[in-house]
Amino acid sequence: MKKRLQEDIDECIRISKSYEDFLRLIREKGYTISGEKIGDSRTKYIKFTAPGQEQPVRGSFRNFGTGYTKEEIKDRIENPEKWQNIEQSAKEQTKADTSKQKPRIKIPVMK
Repeated sequence: MKKRLQEDIDECIRISKSYEDFLRLIREKGYTISGEKIGDSRTKYIKFTAPGQEQPVRGSFRNFGTGYTKEEIKDRIENPEKWQNIEQSAKEQTKADTSKQKPRIKIPVMK
């Protein structure tokens, strides 16, 4: 469910002209949004609820990594070049980390 939400957020960010445009587009995809007002001290995180889903998912680093808080979404729309560089660096870091991992060894199960 989170992967689909992340893909939908990314798609809406790519085609949005403003933060308000993003909110409209993500709602058109069927999501209910709460906590979307930037600068609202009562709500720290934007939350997305997919159709048929009971619990909302926070737009937070913990759930998606960098770029999914309401402030970061707004910044990604307004400064796409900056975020392209950040995304590219993250992909390169992930690739480097993966190549450093030791191969997994399958341990036979004793019966």
